[in-house]
Order: sequence, then structure tokens, then C-alpha cells
Amino acid sequence: MNVRREQRFQNFENTLIHLKKSLEIIDPDIIQRAGIIRFFEIYFELSRNVMKDYFEEQGYSGKKSPGDTFKKHLKQYKFIAVIFSLD
Repeated sequence: MNVRREQRFQNFENTLIHLKKSLEIIDPDIIQRAGIIRFFEIYFELSRNVMKDYFEEQGYSGKKSPGDTFKKHLKQYKFIAVIFSLD
């Protein structure tokens, strides 16, 4: 795994931690809600990039569009299970 991929995965894990903490806020105000939404957007984008990195390492060399990459990842249940077990 190259340095950039390691950094992206670390950012992915850190963003997940921040997203989980932000979701614990009871009755968030408008600024907090905007932050929660932004954490989710960042997490979603990083998850797509981490999955793309993973499949490139596995030899997948299909189209590089985000939609194609994401569809390919969704078909790979084992990898999705790993993503959601990062508790």
C-alpha cells in the first residue's frame, strides 16, 4: 500500500470517528447539523476512494468513473462487511 493510500485510509477512519461522535449530539442546532452532513459527505467520498484503492490493489482495472467503481464495490459483500465492522 503506498503512502497516499495509507493516508486516505487513515483519513477515512478518522472521519468515521468524528461522524459517530457527531451523531451522538442530542438535538443539534443548525451549525451542528451542517457539520454532521459535511462529515457524512467526506466519509462517503473517502469510502468510495478507499474501495477504489482496494480493488485496484486486487487487479480490478475497469472504468474509472465513480459510478462504475461504486457499483463494482457494492457487488463485493465481503469488503463492504469490513467497512461496517470498523467499530
